[in-house]
Amino acid sequence: VRALHERAGLPFVEVHMATSIAECEGRAPKGLYRKVRDGEMTGLSGVDAPYEAPSSPDLTLGARGESVDECVNELLAAVQKVVAT
Repeated sequence: VRALHERAGLPFVEVHMATSIAECEGRAPKGLYRKVRDGEMTGLSGVDAPYEAPSSPDLTLGARGESVDECVNELLAAVQKVVAT
């Protein structure tokens, strides 16, 4: 995706939301994590299917326990930096 953006002359910021499975499950409105744990479905990344975190994202959020406001501010700063160049 990064290469496609670069070829098109478009700015790109790869953001990794590094939240725990427990955090993802707690925020999931459709109950997909529960369905996998109850055997009702399969193939959910990070639970019963592989998940590979990005190797070198431009920004990683959530790994340090930042608040939502802190994450938003970091994201806006990263986007503004890329758009300004």
